[in-house]
Amino acid sequence: MSRPFRLIETDEWVSSPVFKESHMPLRSGHVMQIETCHPDAYARIMARTCFMRDVIGFDVPETMLPLSDMAGIAPPFLLSPNKLIRLG
Repeated sequence: MSRPFRLIETDEWVSSPVFKESHMPLRSGHVMQIETCHPDAYARIMARTCFMRDVIGFDVPETMLPLSDMAGIAPPFLLSPNKLIRLG
């Protein structure tokens, strides 16, 4: 699975010339990157998505890929990191 080419830093998604039916030319000097997810990483991402939906109650859109283990998690007690607040 690959994510489309995108610009870096503050230009990221808001000014990417890569989108469906784009006619914007890519010019020499554009600094861009592509991200590739390996199958094991993708499985972890899908497990996180299920956790976010089924356990903590987030409405996670299909277009969102939670890449971090901390996505959607905010421990309510500084000294009790094993406790979470569940929505709903």
